[in-house]
Amino acid sequence: MTRHIADKPRDRAEGARLAPYLAAARRDADGLHPATRALHRRPAGRDPANARAAAFLRIGRRREV
Repeated sequence: MTRHIADKPRDRAEGARLAPYLAAARRDADGLHPATRALHRRPAGRDPANARAAAFLRIGRRREV
């Protein structure tokens, strides 16, 4: 009886397929669109409505500041 296809050992060279994608990502990292670059640099704002929910969660988790 032969082994099932999923029971065969993996080829160790599978990580080599990732290398071209990583190289392309590093090469194109400087070529971001200006809007994308601005979004990455923009600070994450907090909505004041979420502060109330955060306070309720903190109370529910019995944490004190």
